[in-house]
Amino acid sequence: MRYSAESWGFHGEVREQFVQHNPDSVVRQQAESNLINNPALSKEQARQAVDAFMISSVKGAYDSQNLVLNQLVQSGARNTALNLSLGVSPASLTEDHRFALSGD
Repeated sequence: MRYSAESWGFHGEVREQFVQHNPDSVVRQQAESNLINNPALSKEQARQAVDAFMISSVKGAYDSQNLVLNQLVQSGARNTALNLSLGVSPASLTEDHRFALSGD
């Protein structure tokens, strides 16, 4: 991030902060991941489990980003550019779930 800011000519302060994931989201996603890997699920149950896991993944990322935003505002951040990239994209989520379903 620092490199990108400097290469675009930004001369202000750059702070890097790593996002701590919401523990509740992590527990929920782990439980849903375990459900996806249950070989006794019917096709419909597996589809519903994957849907729930994908929604939970996106909601967990949103919750974590919202937490970061609130912390920055409380710390006095104003007139700030913020990069919230967590590496979550539709492609990466799809790839994660393909592996979850295939058992790789």
